[in-house]
Amino acid sequence: MPHVEVRGPVRLSGFHAGFAPRSLREGETITKAVGAFLAHDERTLLIDLLIVEGFLRQSFFLVLTEREDGAMVRLLPRTSPEKTAGVKRAVAWVAAWLQAASPSSAMGTTNLETFLAYPFPSDSVIP
Repeated sequence: MPHVEVRGPVRLSGFHAGFAPRSLREGETITKAVGAFLAHDERTLLIDLLIVEGFLRQSFFLVLTEREDGAMVRLLPRTSPEKTAGVKRAVAWVAAWLQAASPSSAMGTTNLETFLAYPFPSDSVIP
């Protein structure tokens, strides 16, 4: 299952408070983060994503789980999209977004190294 660990001081409640829907366009792939839902314990956050890759359109949730040493970003198992390159890139995008919102943090273990290896184009992120 695609996942990225963000290590360091990460607070999902703060990330949720600053959340605003945004889109990412890379070639024929469009990814939209349309909503965020914080659990009552403020240690679990769901991000509602829509991704369009050519003719394939998928809606799914990412689950961000806060831990003592950081946070984990992964697909919510109950919403199992086809694990396309766009879906894996979307997981990496949200992890990079979380890491950017927590400047003292860094990327940890992941199985998406190739999707984090090249930067996200700043001109294609639409707040």
